Amino acid sequence: MSYLASLWTQLIAWVSTHLVEPAVVFLHIADTAGNPLEISEALLIALLQLFIIGFIFRPLETLAPAERWEERGLTRIDRLYTLLMLLGLFPLFSYLVLTPFANMLGGLGGEAEAGPAVSSGLKHWVPWFEDHPYLLFLVYYLVYDCVYYWMHRAQHAIPWWWALHSMHHSQRQMSCWTNDRGSYIDGVLQSFILATVGLAMGVEPSEFALLGLLSELVQNLSHTNVRFGFGRIGERLLVDPKFHRLHHMVRDPERPSLHNCNFGQVLPVWDILFGTALYGEKIRPTGVSDPMVDADNDRGLVGQQWQAARRFWGAVRRPAGWRLGEVLVRPRLCPHPQRRGRAPARACGRGAGGRSACGLNPAASGPGQVPESVDAVARAVPRGPVLGPEIQRLASIGPLPDAVLAGDDHPIPAAGGARRGGQGRPVLRADAVAGALADGVAIEGVQAHAVGGHHRAVADPGGLAHHQR
Repeated sequence: MSYLASLWTQLIAWVSTHLVEPAVVFLHIADTAGNPLEISEALLIALLQLFIIGFIFRPLETLAPAERWEERGLTRIDRLYTLLMLLGLFPLFSYLVLTPFANMLGGLGGEAEAGPAVSSGLKHWVPWFEDHPYLLFLVYYLVYDCVYYWMHRAQHAIPWWWALHSMHHSQRQMSCWTNDRGSYIDGVLQSFILATVGLAMGVEPSEFALLGLLSELVQNLSHTNVRFGFGRIGERLLVDPKFHRLHHMVRDPERPSLHNCNFGQVLPVWDILFGTALYGEKIRPTGVSDPMVDADNDRGLVGQQWQAARRFWGAVRRPAGWRLGEVLVRPRLCPHPQRRGRAPARACGRGAGGRSACGLNPAASGPGQVPESVDAVARAVPRGPVLGPEIQRLASIGPLPDAVLAGDDHPIPAAGGARRGGQGRPVLRADAVAGALADGVAIEGVQAHAVGGHHRAVADPGGLAHHQR
């Protein structure tokens, strides 16, 4: 162990002398860049993490995939997020925000010449820890991980926070790169919360960096697209890929609360203690059932960040954005409670003509409207061999906007916007209902009573979504 520590120290010194110091001199920031050794260590840690992800976790996805994909197009943007986070944004944020914040709080105890250094945090409250640094670090980690667990539950329970965090969950191809996919606003919030807890406990900057590294590596592994876990004992000691994949599952309409599980970051003990652990379920597709959030898969990095910020702004400025519970994002970016049965009439307040402020008809449950309840849509989907991820997304969606299906054999471009039809209400296109409707699959029983008769939604290989009587 001492040999490896010595080798690591020499490597840091070499990088500092031959790379970092010449770079800061060239950029004329030598006086403000901080300690070159610390910069070198952060750079090496980032490169080490990239090496582990790219050359260990990624090959495992080929050898034992949980889901087999014909192509991995959706994973490319997650790889970009990881590169930006490890080599750019996180070091920059740490340098510009977290380090000055830590130095400010660390300097409150007075100058060095005023007396010997005074222990802070846990070492101040329990001096015994001074002589037991490894146990102290273990306590640090338990507190850090417990705080993350409750923070993660808040991300799912508070609508304005879910508006940000949902971007991370929108990924249909969850892979070893997905951990760093997320809203940067959300990332700043998380960093401040965890850093504040670390400072309150008296964690040294080097120890906090190690906490972060260990957590990141376990999370990179837990997002990996592999079908194995750590066994019946290991899966209860450490979060494994099977455990976390269940957390990312698409909402099951028959068990609509099943996905509210497995919030732990590194240690599943918190899920076990607080009743949110789920074991033994089969592998399920990942993603979200909300089409407004699922659309993130069709956007680039800037588009994803912009839409997440818009969803956040649409939620945080409304009372509905502060009411705890699962929500769907409506076209006007208003969070709408997602629950069994008919949607509540005043989820977002009232607008003109008795409609809710987010564009829903609160009473849309009788003839002339598309059913709004999750269960009504779920019952409309046939159970049989045609059920796949796309049909499951259809069964998960609700409540639906006040809309009518198009008239007989009326084609609606699958990539287009909503069109006006029937009695002046917007036409709901099939891909907006299903999220991603499988080509050539007829979904019998999707009923609407406007424009006369019963209709069915069909997606043909030509890319047009037809509503036919």
